[in-house]
Amino acid sequence: QVGSNFGRSVEISGDGNALCVGANKYSFDGSGKGLVRVFNYSNGSWAQIGNDILGENPGDQAGNRVSISNDGHVVAIGAHNHFGSDGDRSGHVTVFRYNGGVNKTWKQIGDI
Repeated sequence: QVGSNFGRSVEISGDGNALCVGANKYSFDGSGKGLVRVFNYSNGSWAQIGNDILGENPGDQAGNRVSISNDGHVVAIGAHNHFGSDGDRSGHVTVFRYNGGVNKTWKQIGDI
């Protein structure tokens, strides 16, 4: 998407087989939630694994910073523009684990 800042943040797993990419200004509906995609390297090419991981709230800009575990199955996503419960832009971090079974989805396992 034009203007999404795809590649704003990038991290490769310790084993070199997974790549986490943030697009903090991605906005499928004009909301500016942000987006993260994870790719796996296999047979000479990169392919997305699991679903897109979207920011929670309008304006979050999730994907401004990303981190990925050594094996590529856990990602942490920073949303620096997230509004906290007090109404201030206090930021937010969400943590997801890849469920590679039948569903092949990213499931949120925590937040800070």
